[in-house]
Parts: sequence; C-alpha cells; structure tokens
Amino acid sequence: MESAVHPEYINDTSCHLVNNLNKSLRCNFILTTQACQQSDRMINYVEFMYCTFGADGTAKAMCISVVCLLIMFIALGVTAEDFLCSALVVISKTLHLSQNIAGVTFLAFGNGSPDIFSSLAGVQQLRSDLVIGELFGAGIFVTTVVAGSICLSQEFTIMRRPFLRDTGFYLVATFWAFFLYHQEYIKLGHAVGFIVLYGGYIAAVVISRLIFNKQRNKKSSNNVPTVSEGVSRQVSNYLKETTEYRRPVLQRDMSVTSFKGEKNKENICDSCEQGIALRKFHQQNSLNRRPVSEQRMRSQSLIGHHLDHVINYITKDDLDMSLLARIKGEDKRLRSQSDNAEISSRAYNKAQGLKRQPIPLVSQFSNSSSLTVVSVEDSLSSELNFGPWKTFFYHVCPVNILEWNDKSWFFKVFEVIKAPIYFLLTVTIPVVDYENYKHNWCRYLNILHCITGPMFMFLSLGKTTSTIGGVFPVWALVLVVSLVLAVVVFYTSSHEEPPKYHAAFGYLGFAISVTWIFKIASEVVFLLEAIGLVMNLSDTILGLTVLAWGNSLGDFISNMSVARQGFPRMGISACFGGPLLNLVLGFGLSYLIILSRENTVHMKLQLTQHIQLLYATLVASVVSTLVVMVILKFKVKRLYGVFLLALYILFLTLSVLTEVKVI
Repeated sequence: MESAVHPEYINDTSCHLVNNLNKSLRCNFILTTQACQQSDRMINYVEFMYCTFGADGTAKAMCISVVCLLIMFIALGVTAEDFLCSALVVISKTLHLSQNIAGVTFLAFGNGSPDIFSSLAGVQQLRSDLVIGELFGAGIFVTTVVAGSICLSQEFTIMRRPFLRDTGFYLVATFWAFFLYHQEYIKLGHAVGFIVLYGGYIAAVVISRLIFNKQRNKKSSNNVPTVSEGVSRQVSNYLKETTEYRRPVLQRDMSVTSFKGEKNKENICDSCEQGIALRKFHQQNSLNRRPVSEQRMRSQSLIGHHLDHVINYITKDDLDMSLLARIKGEDKRLRSQSDNAEISSRAYNKAQGLKRQPIPLVSQFSNSSSLTVVSVEDSLSSELNFGPWKTFFYHVCPVNILEWNDKSWFFKVFEVIKAPIYFLLTVTIPVVDYENYKHNWCRYLNILHCITGPMFMFLSLGKTTSTIGGVFPVWALVLVVSLVLAVVVFYTSSHEEPPKYHAAFGYLGFAISVTWIFKIASEVVFLLEAIGLVMNLSDTILGLTVLAWGNSLGDFISNMSVARQGFPRMGISACFGGPLLNLVLGFGLSYLIILSRENTVHMKLQLTQHIQLLYATLVASVVSTLVVMVILKFKVKRLYGVFLLALYILFLTLSVLTEVKVI
C-alpha cells in the first residue's frame, strides 16, 4: 500500500531540468512547470532565484538567500532560547516537576526544538533525505567538532555514568534509524518505538539519579563533620562568598565557592544530569564569578536574560542541594546546636571586621532548597519602580539599552541584527520569568499579547479566507475573542504585581513559540530546497552541512562556554545527550505526527550512499570515543580532540566525493 502524498510536496526531478536550459529560458520554465511551484510558502524561493533579478541575477539572488537563511537560523535560536524554554519552565513548575525530570523532557524539547521542527517540516514535505542528513549530520558535528574542541581546551575526567548511558542509547537510536532506511520504509509502530525509547531513556535517567542520590546521602551521613567545625566552616564560606563576590541577589549560581579544588568540583558535577538539556548558552551567563555591577543586576532582573534563568533552573538543584545537605546535616546535632553557630558567626565577624550577618541555618531556607539571601523582588522593587509606559518601552525595546555600553562590538552588531526578530517575538509571545522583576509581568504588553498572540496563530494557519456560514469571517471572530480577553485582563490586573493567572500566559507563550518555530523551520527547509536546486545539491548533503551547521552552532557556543568556565564534564555530556534526544524526538515524533495525520500504513524511505556514510561516521565517532575513554579510564586527553577533528574533516571530504560521484 502506498503512502499518501501531497502533490505540492512532490520533488519532481523535472524541476531540476531548469539548470540544463539557457539562462534566458529558465524563468519561463519555472513559471510554467508545476513541480517548481511553491504556493504554500511565504515566498516562492525558486521563482525568486530565477526570475526576480533577470536571467543573469541568480548569483545576486543566491547571496540574498544566504543572508536570509542566516537570519532564519538566528530567529530559530532566539525563539527557542528566550521564549520557548522560558514557557517550558513555567509548565514544569506548574506541574511540579523536578529540575531533573524537566531537564530531560520539556527543557530538552525546547533546546532541541530547531532540530525537531526542522525534521517535522522535512517529513511533511516528504524530504526524508534532508531529515536524516540533518539529524545524523548534526550528531556527527557535535560528537566530533564540539567534543573535540572541548578535549583540546583542557584535560579532565569524564562523568562515567551519564556518558555510558547516553552513548549506549545513542548507538541504539542510530542503529534503529539506519535499519529503517535499510528496509526502505517506516511504519507507525516504528515511530512509536522511538517515543518508547525516549521513555526508556527518561526512566534510566530517573532510576540512576535515585540510586546516585541514595548513595550520596548514605555517604554524607557517614561523613558528617563535628558541630563546631562543620557550622563554623559553613559560616566562614558563606560570609566569604557573600563578601568576596558580592552576589547576594543572584543566588542561583552554578559556582559554589564553598567547594574548593578541581576534584570537589567534579564530584559536584558528577551528580548533574543537566548536560542533556544544556544546548544554548549565553556568553554572559551566571557562571562568571566576576563582581556584578548594580546596573547589570538591574537590567538582568528587568528584561531579557531569560536563557540565563533557564540555565539556572536546570542546574541549580544539584549544586544547591549539595551545599544545603551539608548545612541541614544528616546529623541532627546541627539543628540542636544553633548557639554554637551564632558564636562562630560573631567570632568570624569580629575577626574580619564585618557587620553582623545572618547565618545560613535551616530555618532561613525555603522549601525549594534555594540559597536565597536577599530576594530579587525585595532588593530591586524600589529601584525599578518605573511607570507603566516606561516599563512597556523597556520590555518591547529589542536592544537592551541598560547594558549597551557594557557589550563588545561583536555583541552590539549581533543585537542590531536580531533586533527586528526580537521585536516581533516580544510583541507576540508572552514570557513568564520567575527570576525577573515581577516575574516579567508588564500589564500593557501582556494585554497586547492577548490580541497579537491568537491572531498570529490563526494567520499562520493560512485560513484567512475562511468564513462561518459563508458570511462571518473567522479572523473577525478570533479578533473579537482576543479583544474580550484583553479587556478582561485589563480590568482584573494591576501594574504593581502579576495576577494570579499569570502562569496562563506561560502556556500561551508555549503555543505561540511552537507556532513561530515551526513556521521558521518550514521556511528554512523551503529555502534550502531552492538553494539545492540552484547549486544542484542533494537533500542529504544540504542536511548534513548547511542545516546541521545552522542548528548546531548553538551547541558549539554553549558547550564550549561551559567547558571554558570550568565545567568541561557538563559540556562533554551535552555533546552526547543533546543529539540523542534530537534524533529520538526529531525522527520518532515527526513521523508519528505525519503517519497519524495522513492515516497511512507506511512511508517510503531510500537508502543512499550518503546515508551509509553518515551512519558509518557517526558510529565510528561514538564507538571510538567510548573505547578510548574506557582505555584511558575516562580521562580526556587533548590528543584525542585532534583525532575527532580529523575524523570530521575526513567525513566532509568523503561526503563531497560521494556527492560528485552521485551527480
């Protein structure tokens, strides 16, 4: 039985005949050939390439298209980082999920959304070669170039348990995907199987985490310091942290200064599972230990920096709990000897000439295990008491003017480039950020979201001419409902504090962010199709190069940033956990949606030489890393980074040779 096929998505080879014609005839061929039409896209990119600038203007059109493609990749990253992931944090908190579970489910989905939705768009257009090229190609890039760069940056000991788990599941997932291409079809049960594999991975993470925590607590209970030594040391470290780094407000930090030495730092990170969700990472993040200026703190707590707060949410649990467990103490004597703690505090203050400061006893900690000394709300409420319209301006301004002077020229240029994108996203997607001032509540902007958000989602469906009963347009109904919702929010909220239903805006932000990402990813795939037509490249080579590089650039920046700031183990963990989840969700979820919607028995796949090369290289990368790490007792050497980079260069060379041979 043949699978259902949309006529507009048929990649008819007759369209590729345009390159065999004289330049003066190409535009007319594009306009009159059904296979070259792209009616369902925002722009007919094929027509733009061959007709907009005349017979000799294809090169000019190509340059403009490359710039547009770069902007689309930036838009994908910004939407996923600052908007979708923030919405997923809200969903995770309202569902009362732990950071560990949220990291491998919602946040992993948010961080990998560009890859996942690019795969969905490719499957929807029946371009399976592009899908597997992107998923395998991105996996090869991350496990060789990114992992190799981390290895070259420094030598360290890898986290054994997460590494063995991630590489094992990754090898199973890649083999399954390649097997489906080998048998040249995929059924609904196969797609469900990928989702089941994802569920098995989550179960493995949870179970291993429970076992590790049990062992850690048992070990901690057997090694509790004496009351006088333990409390005195905690007080001293606490006061040193709050005075040396002057960071009482931004307390959810990955840098725990009371743990000294590389060995202790590795022990802390050994309990972290968050590398699998750590995909994108801001260059000026909370890992920096430099003093934070008042201006920086104000701007960080007013607008933007949502990605930093997502990273804090992912990573804070393990590091905070490590210190908190020692403060709470498995030994009950710590709770009954608060007088000794007070004496230690006074003695330390007297020796250091400091004013009396509160000690971090159990009664001063919230149930969330957060090392809260001074809340953001209390410390900044008086400083950020802007009027409603000024607050609205700061929120919708696409450039962070409060931090402009502190940025380097590179980030200033980047801010200007992404400004139009950020403005459109800001006025359509509501963001609830629990670590921002007033949880990022802006009354006027959120009222505007009640109108722009639903209208954008409706217009993105392409049903602008639909009517009810042949008379009343659907868009007018959506507009009326949106206006009513905006009026309700206006009369049930205030400027001073967010309303009780503020979390609902997080769910609305999730829906709108997903819509934006899918629309942008679809346009990326459409534009790549036109570029491939002009350059006479196959979908596979486009997927493993342009699409894979564009979606993996964030992995390189984030993982290298984490590694350079003292956490190479977390960075290398993300090099295997991230591609694993992208492959399982990108392949399984995409085909599950399409096969379920089209109600077909199976869809055809085609095994090519490129796919064989992709699978062989990916397996070689993962297996060689696994074997070498076992031989070296999981100690990473710089020389191995050279091998990984050489492997990727060899892969690209063989890919080009294979493409030339196919052509």
